[in-house]
Amino acid sequence: MEQHRPNRAEVFNEAKTYKDQRISAPALGRKRYTAEGLKAIREKAPVWLQNAIDLALITTQRRTDILDMRFDGVRDGYLYLVQKKTAKASDAAWIRFRVTPEL
Repeated sequence: MEQHRPNRAEVFNEAKTYKDQRISAPALGRKRYTAEGLKAIREKAPVWLQNAIDLALITTQRRTDILDMRFDGVRDGYLYLVQKKTAKASDAAWIRFRVTPEL
């Protein structure tokens, strides 16, 4: 059986081709929720999902970051969070949200 091992130039060219052909989320068939649609979902949702929806709207964080929010992340009146998407980056930083009655 013959194996083919691509060289770096081939891999780079493939990656560049993929990058040039990327399509946006709406083109993939994903749709943004309207305020009315989200309100209807929230009204029928269990309490834990209502809380997650509220956190997402108030903090504008990704769902993976919402799932990482914990009460023990609250210090001195702020909720601290490092976003998952940038956590491994050299310039990753804590984001803090003031804990208010709304939050």
